[in-house]
Amino acid sequence: MMTVEPNNGDIHVDYDSPSILYSPPQEWRHSISGKDASSPGTPIEITYNVSASVQFNFTGSHIWYYGDFHTDHGNCSIAIDYGDPVMVSTRYKYWLPVQNIWDTDLTPGPHSLMIVNMNDQAPVTLAYLIYRPLPATEHTSPAASSPTANLLTANSPTASSPTASSSPASSPTTSLSQGMPVATVVGLVLGLVAATICAVLIVGILVKRARGPIDAKKWTTRADHEPRWEKSLYRAGGPRKNSVSTLSHIQSPA
Repeated sequence: MMTVEPNNGDIHVDYDSPSILYSPPQEWRHSISGKDASSPGTPIEITYNVSASVQFNFTGSHIWYYGDFHTDHGNCSIAIDYGDPVMVSTRYKYWLPVQNIWDTDLTPGPHSLMIVNMNDQAPVTLAYLIYRPLPATEHTSPAASSPTANLLTANSPTASSPTASSSPASSPTTSLSQGMPVATVVGLVLGLVAATICAVLIVGILVKRARGPIDAKKWTTRADHEPRWEKSLYRAGGPRKNSVSTLSHIQSPA
């Protein structure tokens, strides 16, 4: 007799859900319970092999197991969390449609349901499972939901301290030393030195080009600055007359 009835907040898990594990899978097959001319029946999974099992893991506080009853059915063992099993018979003097076979209250939390067929050639069926999930508040960590923990966190000097808000992690120097390898830092320094040398060389070249080429006319000998009349005194064939007279004229005052 059921002690707790399922409600709309409970979770319904059909026989073909991937969360239900059949072992070995080849010893289970799909069938229809109660199919006749007046009813399409209820889909079920059925096994005729001894030791064939069903496993279902869930988190909740109550679980219901649904299947059918028949004259050829046998016994099955049902265990929670690999504990001591209970024996349940699905044999009856005539066929009964899919209904609750077994249910139990549980300590709220994660659990594992195991159903094992105990008789060879005496089938056990599974139509669906229903379990009651935990309320949302029970999924929350006690430390996170505790008013005392929240109060301590809000009043914590570390949380409200200006010093704590300016964490060393925000320092560029600290971030660089922690986040970059030594080889990378050395490479950056050498790159900066090389870039500086290149910049100096480029500036020197630009300054030299700005001064322009050397003017050969500015670099002359002493001879280039002597009076032309002295050069003309000594040529091949001796001095010219007009040159001598010119010289005498210069040297002898009138």
